[in-house]
Amino acid sequence: MKVLDNLFNNKKDLLNHIATELNVLNFFQAVRSSFLELSNTRFHLLFDDAGAPNIPSEVQCIINDIIISSNPLYCVKLTTEKNSYKFSSTNSKELENGQDFFEYDISSTFYSGSKTFGLDNTKLESYFRRIVSERLSHFNYQSNDITDYLGDGLTKFDTFVNALATGKRDAYYCGWSMVWKIASGNPRNLLELISEIFSVDNINEKSKVAIISNRNQDRAIRAVSEKRLRSIAQISGAFKIHGTQFSLGRRLFDITLAIGSVFRIYLRAEKGKKRKAQYLAIERNEFTALGEHADFLLKEMIKYGILDDSRLDYARDDSVKKPIYILNKIYCPVFGLSFRRDQHLRLSKIKFEQMLLSPSSFVTEGTKRLRDESERGISIQKTLFNNLNDE
Repeated sequence: MKVLDNLFNNKKDLLNHIATELNVLNFFQAVRSSFLELSNTRFHLLFDDAGAPNIPSEVQCIINDIIISSNPLYCVKLTTEKNSYKFSSTNSKELENGQDFFEYDISSTFYSGSKTFGLDNTKLESYFRRIVSERLSHFNYQSNDITDYLGDGLTKFDTFVNALATGKRDAYYCGWSMVWKIASGNPRNLLELISEIFSVDNINEKSKVAIISNRNQDRAIRAVSEKRLRSIAQISGAFKIHGTQFSLGRRLFDITLAIGSVFRIYLRAEKGKKRKAQYLAIERNEFTALGEHADFLLKEMIKYGILDDSRLDYARDDSVKKPIYILNKIYCPVFGLSFRRDQHLRLSKIKFEQMLLSPSSFVTEGTKRLRDESERGISIQKTLFNNLNDE
């Protein structure tokens, strides 16, 4: 222990000079030599949730100095939200994925819900069902099968989409099959949705096993979705465009409102068709780089899980693989959308930047269909859009 203590003695202002003042390699060598049981041990340094604002960028650079110090004694593992970690050393060296570190994206390797990436839908549904079953069993509910409370939700999906497209009041979000998909691959979303549904009918461990009404399930699911949407406006931070400062949370909120409202307009425009095509993703129809401010806002939308950029898909106009940005399904209920992705909204650089930098203008004039709807006198702004903006 004295050997370890000496490593830290007389180290003033250690945090600011840790990369040079503290020799991490010597530290682990001292641990090895001090404990015979660890003489052949390889160590792991784990930094959990290492992104901003939990760990400042200056400290992230120090962690990166440790990462690139290749050696046989230790390695570094860290978890972080996408785009919240700066892979740059204190000497401004940009770390290279595959060379200096290896990245594993949980959304694409596990939760994507496709046969190409991660678990397929059947295995993912089984995994989520087991999570809920363990919770119900732990808290001594009368049944640990969630379908005994929510039903299996096997109503024809096209009937549900048709009800959404035509604005019917009985377009209920309900049933286990729908709930776990709306959770969008996030166990926290799943548990929050089920908790809210149970609270509507005051379901607890002493309650008799009975399926909660579709109407009450729908009310709870929409409430969670709206709460998640409102919470975007509370994201802290600010940014400047041409010297004018804007609230980051408020701008992300406005962009999300615009995207959800446009997707809803497109769905409502399908009401005369037998099979409704659902738009749930945005596709870049060109490879031109976005401007600085638009690129920043796009990365923030991805960082906070509003858009998912983990997929590439073949564009239908030229059959070239291009990035797509999928709206988190947790926001579908508040906009009256289904969670099926049939079509992509294809945007040029100009329209994409308009969506990010001027979301209200994009809603009214962003695409040909939106302009056509406006000319026919159909209201573009949904009631929720106006009410939330007023608040």
